[in-house]
Amino acid sequence: MVDQTCLNEAIARIGATATKNGANLNVRYNGNVWTIQRKVNGSYYCRVEQSQARYVDELFRELESAYQNIQRERREAEERERRRIAKLQEDLQKLTDQASFEGIKHEELELDRSQIQKELQASEQTLSELQSKSAELEKSRESYISITKQQVEEKAKEGSWGLAAMQDDPNKRRTRIQLRRKVKN
Repeated sequence: MVDQTCLNEAIARIGATATKNGANLNVRYNGNVWTIQRKVNGSYYCRVEQSQARYVDELFRELESAYQNIQRERREAEERERRRIAKLQEDLQKLTDQASFEGIKHEELELDRSQIQKELQASEQTLSELQSKSAELEKSRESYISITKQQVEEKAKEGSWGLAAMQDDPNKRRTRIQLRRKVKN
């Protein structure tokens, strides 16, 4: 969970409330209040006592589920809008072909065309908004990955580790970092 907007939506969806306190987020869920801190790389963590761990674990499971559902719903809405735009463009083309085929313009035909054009503009605007949210999420994800890689490399150098291999697989959205301990003789 690296996107702040999506996290806020997930918090609201599970019935929790959150207040921002600097870099921290105070979350009230099921009668408990926890402070969730945002790390430098954009991920979130919560430090709690052992007796509270299962409640925080429940909170994060619920948040993760809601977060993934929101992402899935956004992708589905984007795809729906794309299909709707394609259908509206097809309908508009049919009306245009029908008008030119018959050679006369009817008032009903013009009314239908203007209505379809308005719907098409609204759908394109909605699609644009959905795509900007997706781009925002992808930007957060890319930022998280690059900062995390950098942190791993820095920690490895501090601990006498060498970078043996780094493989990026953008299709699977996975980065494999292999470290080897430097041997001193």
